[in-house]
Amino acid sequence: MARSKLIKDFISSNMDIDTALQNLMVILYCLDNERLVNWVSKELSGYDTDDELPEYRKLQGIVRASFIVGYVEYSKRQFGIAHLDEQMQENLLNTHIYSSISTLIEMKDKEVCIGKPIPPEFYGILQESTNAHITNASVDVDLGMVNDIISKVKTKILETLLFLEKEFGNLDDLDIDISIKTEEELKNIVQKIQVNLYDNSITIGDNNKIKSSNMITNK
Repeated sequence: MARSKLIKDFISSNMDIDTALQNLMVILYCLDNERLVNWVSKELSGYDTDDELPEYRKLQGIVRASFIVGYVEYSKRQFGIAHLDEQMQENLLNTHIYSSISTLIEMKDKEVCIGKPIPPEFYGILQESTNAHITNASVDVDLGMVNDIISKVKTKILETLLFLEKEFGNLDDLDIDISIKTEEELKNIVQKIQVNLYDNSITIGDNNKIKSSNMITNK
C-alpha cells in the first residue's frame, strides 16, 4: 500500500503541526470518541487549568531568584531549596504547561522564558536559613523541556496516523471506513490510540486505568 500523502508531507516538513492536527481531528471524528478528539482540540487551542493534562506537559522547573546579600545584588540566579520539606519542593517545582502547541513553538523560536512567578509572601520561607534578601523569584522551565513537548506531540501525531493507515488504508480523503471493523476491533483501536496520546494511560469504564501499555504500529 502506498503511503498516504499527508503522512509524507508531515514527515518531510511540508505540513506544519497545526495542519497535521486539524487533519487528524477530522479523521478521528469517524471513530466517535470524544477523548481522542479532545486531545487534538486541546493541543490546537491550549488546555484549561481544570483539564486532564497529559503527563508530557507536567514538568519540573528550577527556582531562580534576584536577591541581595549584604551590599551585593544578584540577578536571576538559581536558588537552592534543599531546606524546604520534600512535599513543598515538589509543589513549588511542578510546572504544568497549558499553552497551545503553536504558542510553544513560537516561544521556543523566540527563546521566551517559560515559568511561573513565586508570590512575594513565599520569599520569607525561601530565604530562611540564608543571608539572602529575595526581591524577585520564579520557577523557570528549560526551553529544552518545551522542545521535548513539541517533539512528543509530533511523534504522537505521526504514530497515530501510521496506525490509522495500517488499520483503514490511505488517509488522504481524511475519512476512514469503520464498517470494515467489528465493534470489538474498533474498541481496541480507540484504546490503543488513547494509550499513545495520553502517555500510556487510558480510562475505561469506572475510571480504572491501564498503565504501562505501549501502542505498536506494526502489529
